[in-house]
This record gives sequence, structure tokens and C-alpha cells, in this order.
Amino acid sequence: PEDGTEPEEVRENCGGFLRLGLADRLKPCANLVSDDEFVSHGVRQKEYLFWKYKELKNLVNKPPRLSREWHATTGKAYDSWHFSTRSFPELKEFYHQFYENGRKRVPESIRNLLVHPLSLAVWLMDDGYKRNDCNAIRLNTDAFSDGDQHHLIDAIQENFGVQVRVHRKGIYRNLYIPVKSAKH
Repeated sequence: PEDGTEPEEVRENCGGFLRLGLADRLKPCANLVSDDEFVSHGVRQKEYLFWKYKELKNLVNKPPRLSREWHATTGKAYDSWHFSTRSFPELKEFYHQFYENGRKRVPESIRNLLVHPLSLAVWLMDDGYKRNDCNAIRLNTDAFSDGDQHHLIDAIQENFGVQVRVHRKGIYRNLYIPVKSAKH
């Protein structure tokens, strides 16, 4: 890359995306000219977003910015903090591991990729929640196929020793971590 960042450094930071639970969020812009990643959180998660920024700082040109967007239906204003990474071909390669023809997928190699405990923690922070009725944890994985969900279950159980199963939520299926494993 022209900015002096070595491809190996970018590949290493792709690992940072995994550690930060962001791998499934790598989305090149619609025009496919840019391979940057947009990271955004509401104002209540400002501290969390700034932590992510610090972790990925060497892939970013500008510090986080506050923006306001108007919801088209309700007319309400929503403030959020966001930053974008610079564009790197290595990020596009990484993106293709998690997207096929624009559709989210879990690569078969996930058990070799999802190995850092921080990746599971950040994934829970971004896409998980604690159920109020039983204190178990649910990960929103309904965009993934049944096979992909089972790849994730195998990776989490093997790499972190956490029991996980598929749980039905209406017409969707999510990953469910029972309270005993959640305290693990």
C-alpha cells in the first residue's frame, strides 16, 4: 500500500478484526471501489467504539466522528460514533472468507480463526444479549445457515470449552449459551 503499511501488517490486523469480533462485518462499499470497514455504535457505546478504534488505529486515517441520522419512518434523530478503516486488498480477501455473493457465511476454517477469547467477548458485546428469563446468553446468528451455525458451535465448544446449542426464537434460530456455560 502507498501509505507504507505492509501487507503482512494488514493481514495481522485482519486477525484484529477477528479478535474484535468484526470479521462478519467486513463489507466493501456498494460500489466495490473501496474495501473499507465502517464501525459504528450509538452514543451510549462511545467508550466501546473508542476502544475498538484504539485496537485498529493503524488501519484508520481519521479518529471517530459523531454523526446524526434521521430515521426515515419515525423522523427521529439518532446520534452515533463511527470510524472507517483505510482500504486494503487484504481486507477484501478477508471479506470474501465471510461473504459469498454478498451473503454472510461462516468459513469452514472458523475453528482456526475464532481462537482468541477477546473475539468471543466482542462478538457477545456486538451481537449477543443476556436473556432476562433465565440469564442465559443468545447470539444473534439468524443470518447464517444451519450448517454455518453448527460450524460456529463446533468452534466455540472446541476453542473455548463453552457449551452452545441452536435455539429457536420465533421463526429464527440463534446460538444459545446456557447459564452454566455463560459463567464459564
